[in-house]
Amino acid sequence: MSRTFSGLLLVVSFWVPAAWPKDHPKDQQAPPAPLFIAREFHFSQIDTICVTPTLDLRADKTEPLALSAEPWRVKGFLTTLPPTADAALANLFNYIGYKTVSCNPVNATLDDLKAPSDAWLQKLDFGESRWLFILAVQDVPIQPLTDSWKTKKLQSHHVYAVVSGYLFEKQAAGNRLVWRDIAVGLLGDEFVGKKETVKLVESQDDIADGISNLLAKFETRNKNLNVGHFFKTPLKEVHTEIFDVTCNVLWIALNDTLKKSGKYDVLGVDDSDTIAVYMVGRIDLHFDWVILKSEQNNCAMQIMVSFPKERSHDAGDLIKRVQASLSK
Repeated sequence: MSRTFSGLLLVVSFWVPAAWPKDHPKDQQAPPAPLFIAREFHFSQIDTICVTPTLDLRADKTEPLALSAEPWRVKGFLTTLPPTADAALANLFNYIGYKTVSCNPVNATLDDLKAPSDAWLQKLDFGESRWLFILAVQDVPIQPLTDSWKTKKLQSHHVYAVVSGYLFEKQAAGNRLVWRDIAVGLLGDEFVGKKETVKLVESQDDIADGISNLLAKFETRNKNLNVGHFFKTPLKEVHTEIFDVTCNVLWIALNDTLKKSGKYDVLGVDDSDTIAVYMVGRIDLHFDWVILKSEQNNCAMQIMVSFPKERSHDAGDLIKRVQASLSK
């Protein structure tokens, strides 16, 4: 994924039949299904989850990340830094009502995780648990933002993080993947300071935010908890629209819109998991992301708006433009 997230997707345009989203009132819409969930699996079956150390599966590992070890402290900048990915993941699992224990490290590629072979599955160490969860950090690109008033000593950056999660079940007949999904972390804060400091703080914040967005797809056992605010992230809004086409067709229309409308600056795309991160706006630039997920014979387009209070129209504008692309 990191390789495809390094540039724009080249889209081959061709005619597709007109298709319009089905009429689903907001109060009746259910969140789109995860990228994969096994038949006959339900979250109620889970007791204790064995959580492995987070995998760093970025293509470019030049910049270090505090995934398992405690981060170094920055004198004079912040007294506390965001939690490591391992701590954030365990804390959030516990917060939404799941017991966790630590597992041994796992060696894996993204291909192993997305479509595990029987031989790879047999090597998984579940410890005493029936359930094993693996978190992978797929990309954490640094996006520099420059203004005329900034000096060379004060460099402003913004980071987003792409994370994915995989839940495995131990069975006598053979271990199996029962759930997987992907999410983007967009904290929304902008720090100004030394380059290395900004990268450390923002990357940890956005990885933690990505974990929050990822586990928000789990069934929350304590219904009174607001998972979206666990890491004190800014209020976000998810817009879901169901289209009467396959995700392959909708993915072409979405990329056609993001690339050719002149309204978006595409930062990265992942063809295999149909996800795109982009900047929108001319003066108040901010990050949003969109992902497509199959729902029977239809496709759900889920748009995460970073600042819904100020930019709530952005999702509606994107939906209308994708509709126009489909009707060509």
